Amino acid sequence: MATSIRVGIGGVSRGTERASRILMPAFALLLLILFGYSLTMPGIGESLRFMFSPDFSKLTAASVLEAMGHSFFTLSLGMGVMIVYGSYLRKQDSIFQSGLIVVLADTAIALVAGVTIFSIVFSAGQEPAAGPGLVFVTLPGLFANLPFSILWAIIFFLLLAFAALTSGISILEVPVSFFVERLQLPRGAATLAVGGLIFLIGIACALSFG
Repeated sequence: MATSIRVGIGGVSRGTERASRILMPAFALLLLILFGYSLTMPGIGESLRFMFSPDFSKLTAASVLEAMGHSFFTLSLGMGVMIVYGSYLRKQDSIFQSGLIVVLADTAIALVAGVTIFSIVFSAGQEPAAGPGLVFVTLPGLFANLPFSILWAIIFFLLLAFAALTSGISILEVPVSFFVERLQLPRGAATLAVGGLIFLIGIACALSFG
């Protein structure tokens, strides 16, 4: 949270854009390294079948609604992040082209990450599970059984850290931009106030699981 606040104080050009130029290439590089390793694992075939062999019998209205919800979540549409970033575009920038690039990049990264994770899961003879259980329970146990386990675990959790950081920076920009533009608050004060409030609420949410 402290890192997100520090980046947010710098604004879009001096904060978010500068951080993204470092974090996103690093994220892509680490993901490609882990993806390359997953291609050598025995579970890669089953992973590809799991990802790309559709079972239309399971295509229901509920599954379509769930997929739409996931799309809104992963593209940060419902949280207003794309609206805020879109407001910073220049007049000569194409909204359609920018949106298309975001969608294609997001989909490509999601597919590569999915193939990578499920290749590791199937190679260990495990069944895929959804949500935090797969990331924080199943995968750490599987990494322990891989050659150079510490290396792959570090790369994977660095990916999670980069993804969380970039998401936190983007989400923080939404309320901060409101206070700066509508209430004319200094960016530093608005970022500290909103970030501190989110941090306190986050502590309550984390403790609620115990």
